[in-house]
Amino acid sequence: MIGLSEEIAGGEERVVATGVATFLLAVAVAAAAHANVPVAAIPVFLPIAASLGAAFNALTAFLLASRARVLSSRPLLVLAGGYAFAACALVPYLIFSPGVAGGRGPAGASAESATWFWVWYHAGFALFVAGYAVTHVVATRTTLSGRVGFMHVAGTLAGIVALVTTLVFLTPACELWWPAPLRPDGFDAFASAAVAPGVFALVALALLALALGTRLRGVMHVWLAVALGALSFDCALTVLAGGRYTAGWYAARFEGLCASAVMLLAFMRAIAVMFERQAQQASVDGLTGLANRRIFDERLVVNASMTLRAGGSLSLLMVDVDHLRAYNERYGHLAGDEALQGVARAIAGSLKRGTDVATRYGGEEFAIILPATGSGGAERVAAQIREAVRRMAIAHAGSPFGIVTVSVGVSTLTAHEGRGTRSAATLVTSADRALRRAKDAGRDRVELADMPLPLTLPDGREVATGSA
Repeated sequence: MIGLSEEIAGGEERVVATGVATFLLAVAVAAAAHANVPVAAIPVFLPIAASLGAAFNALTAFLLASRARVLSSRPLLVLAGGYAFAACALVPYLIFSPGVAGGRGPAGASAESATWFWVWYHAGFALFVAGYAVTHVVATRTTLSGRVGFMHVAGTLAGIVALVTTLVFLTPACELWWPAPLRPDGFDAFASAAVAPGVFALVALALLALALGTRLRGVMHVWLAVALGALSFDCALTVLAGGRYTAGWYAARFEGLCASAVMLLAFMRAIAVMFERQAQQASVDGLTGLANRRIFDERLVVNASMTLRAGGSLSLLMVDVDHLRAYNERYGHLAGDEALQGVARAIAGSLKRGTDVATRYGGEEFAIILPATGSGGAERVAAQIREAVRRMAIAHAGSPFGIVTVSVGVSTLTAHEGRGTRSAATLVTSADRALRRAKDAGRDRVELADMPLPLTLPDGREVATGSA
């Protein structure tokens, strides 16, 4: 089954992604104009945003790794590693942030380490995305193959954890030879040094690599580009903010959170679409596009019960394609499938009400449920279907009529004075008998059921009725 990683981005998907990217850009532009304006301090904002970002990244990494195993895709495993790295890097970032967990960590790490982990988070994720783009190109142009199993995923995760752990202990050493990026009076040193521009450049290069390597063909590629765009806005606003608890700082954290969320939301949307398709496949006949036998059985029982309670009539048409076996033998089964599809279109085109239910009953047989329709109305619909099929003029040298035709059996269920209704099974039997008579009489005709059938009362007793 096609998933997010393989599905080609359609026009609707691109419009939605463009809308999200435009919104994020508008937020960044609006915040940039007032980036260094102090805003009321909300100490819990950073822990909440960072925790959500870590959770979103971890879930995305899990979904990508699962897909990598299913498809044995090394590029997807690389991208899963990038999201796992982002999730892990946010943990020490949160721990070392001032006012969150004391601001100190192992090996002499200080509050300044939080900003360095902001650097590692952005730069590392950008490098992983660039690596994904490169491996994607290699995989499409060469035979980059090999099974991606559980041990590959586990090894990747272990490597990511080891890398982040190493950074936790090495970061204090970086502070000894690089200008400390975080100061009580703002981010001046951070912005003036090559750190912030370098991070922004890495994110921009990752976006360029993604665009060149994938041409943004797939749904995942489009949303990954949106995530990188949000990450670049995060970088720019962080530099412009000049310190914590400013308009730019809050907006940057929002952009970073969105960067973590967009891919996960895209996955959730793809899963919802998959469930919708599965539900449709469970109710629609794959060849004709009409409802399948399961829907017929359900709808017939429901409509029979409604007729019992509310009174009125319920009609059933059983339609059979004449001499279809001979058609398949002469023209082939593919041509036979096309003939069935044509008959299905003729049936659907003859039904004018949304309550009418056209189904493929099985093989060359179709069944049409007509709620609130008496025998006269059902006979007219049956005649319209028969004529619609004849007007298609599908050549059939094996038929005495020279074209594809159908035979139709009609049966009508009527509730009299609230006493009851024929059971759904009896209605089908009645319509099937009428269809058999139509075929025995030479085919290409409509026959109405004319045998008295029992009505089933609520207590299970049967009473005789007139003809349908």
